[in-house]
Amino acid sequence: MNTLLDLSHSFVAEEDGAQIIEYGLILAVVSLVLIVLLAGVADAEFQQMADAVAACLSGADCTWGGGGGGGGEVQ
Repeated sequence: MNTLLDLSHSFVAEEDGAQIIEYGLILAVVSLVLIVLLAGVADAEFQQMADAVAACLSGADCTWGGGGGGGGEVQ
């Protein structure tokens, strides 16, 4: 029983896990901000790209004819 208490105290005192969670939350917030900014800048083209990514992730055809020099198949 004493070993279990010692283990729980060391787990609570350890901060490595908390830092990983903090970095993950920061990454999530930055990603959300970038998505919102990209959606506001080029709404129609962003929607096409988002649809193409969703299609690729679902196993459908991975083509996107977006602007910027070519379009074509995304691999």
